[in-house]
Amino acid sequence: MKPFSAPYTVVADRLRGKGQKTKYIEYVITATCAIGNMLFGYDQGVMGGFLTSEPFMRTFPSITGANNATMQGFTVAVYEIGCAITAVA
Repeated sequence: MKPFSAPYTVVADRLRGKGQKTKYIEYVITATCAIGNMLFGYDQGVMGGFLTSEPFMRTFPSITGANNATMQGFTVAVYEIGCAITAVA
């Protein structure tokens, strides 16, 4: 099984030796990935605060109970999957 970096090394090998454009493209890709990861972390923080808010706990008591970590995880996962699908669409 190939490591996760295998597809990216093919692209990087094709770009090497192309001059200054290669550095620029690598910096743009790196910055885009960094921004994406920061937004994902921010989204996770917002969702965590959302699950513990009083209005949400009153509206959905079955999700916010003390022993419902699985249901909370499922709710967050479905939310994240929906965000990913709409980002691609």
